[in-house]
Amino acid sequence: MQCKVVTCTTFLGAVPTFLKEPTSKTTAIKGSTATYDCQIDVSQPSYHWLKDGGNITKGSISLSGSVSSLQIDNLAFSDSGNYSCVATDIQSSQSGERTGVLVVKGMLLILKLFRDCNTFRSAM
Repeated sequence: MQCKVVTCTTFLGAVPTFLKEPTSKTTAIKGSTATYDCQIDVSQPSYHWLKDGGNITKGSISLSGSVSSLQIDNLAFSDSGNYSCVATDIQSSQSGERTGVLVVKGMLLILKLFRDCNTFRSAM
């Protein structure tokens, strides 16, 4: 009995390079709008957006040229989380992923900081 071991190597190419990606950490005020952009350096890109690893349930996704944008209006505290852009080169099927963190804060915190800052200035 003879046995042969055959090894096949397939070159899949490199992961696409990101030209635009979600900001690593964004802080936004409740009720405002957050926008993330994503772009890779290929001629036929495909984009998919995720929140905390699942499908996006709020917001609008648009494509302008080769840039995909996710816009979330009227932010709520529940919109805080990890937003990921999964970008794929359709020709080579190579994908990459970049994630940004969104933190939604309330207006009361901003007003308190402003008031505390003015109180501090008055004391000087």
